[in-house]
Amino acid sequence: MTYNFDVLIASTGRIQLLEKCLDSIFLEKPKELNFVRVLTQREDTETIRFLDKQTQHRSVKTIILNKMPTPGAARNILINESKAEYIHFLDDDASLGPNYYQNALSL
Repeated sequence: MTYNFDVLIASTGRIQLLEKCLDSIFLEKPKELNFVRVLTQREDTETIRFLDKQTQHRSVKTIILNKMPTPGAARNILINESKAEYIHFLDDDASLGPNYYQNALSL
C-alpha cells in the first residue's frame, strides 16, 4: 500500500537544530513524502533566509506568520496547509534515525 504524507514543523530562532532535523529527513527522503512544511515568524529573518535556500533544492514549504502562535495553534495552521493523506509532526530539535521512514511505513 502506498501512502503520502507531509512532515509538519514549527520553528523559530533555532537554525542549527532545524538544519539537523531537515538533514535527517532528507537523508532517507522517502518517495511517499510530499513536503516538509515549516511554520516560522516574520521577524525571524535568519530562519526565513535559511528556509528560502532549502526550498530551492528540497521539498520544503514555508509558512510565515506575523507572530508565532501557541504550539497547538501552530499545529492546527500546519494541518490546514497540508494536502497530504497523512501528517507527521516533528519538533525542530528532533533528528530521525537511519531508515526511520522505511521502518515506519513497513508497519
